[in-house]
Amino acid sequence: MATELTAYWAVQRMANGVISATGSLVRPFATWLTSGKEATHKPLMIPRRTLVAPYPAPTRLWGFTERQDWTALTIEMAGTPRRLGFIHLSMVYDAPVSASDQTPSGAKRRVATWALSCNTPLILNTTVGLVHADPAVANGVDGSGVPLILTDTSSTLGRIYSIDALNLSTTQDVDVVVRIEE
Repeated sequence: MATELTAYWAVQRMANGVISATGSLVRPFATWLTSGKEATHKPLMIPRRTLVAPYPAPTRLWGFTERQDWTALTIEMAGTPRRLGFIHLSMVYDAPVSASDQTPSGAKRRVATWALSCNTPLILNTTVGLVHADPAVANGVDGSGVPLILTDTSSTLGRIYSIDALNLSTTQDVDVVVRIEE
């Protein structure tokens, strides 16, 4: 039996008593059907960095062997009271072995990184991403600063195989909740 997911999104800004908003908590921006399986809800703690080696290893938030074909993956800072935090994320992409074997081939591996603060959750809505066999194309930019992976005709569709997090704070751990909808 399928499950219907409805997503709402809004940010409200108040400056000098004037309120302006983007999005809506009344009108959904997307509704879609999922497999009907119960969502995975993973509370995790990203440990603070120690002052001396050995430093904590990155924390695996999601890996390919865990619910491979999700339709939404949310990473949100949590805690009671909510701890302010800032974590660094990495997402590993690769090409699958074949259309019927979705395990990573290792032939077109690339990494995307970004940082996440406690201000808003990160919501991913696809496992798909571009990959390329040449690391210079997968990670390089042209003379105008445009990523080569977007303009090279040899770029192909791959997928995400893992998401990891690292906390560089030396004073506090960061609690996150990862929610996976299939």
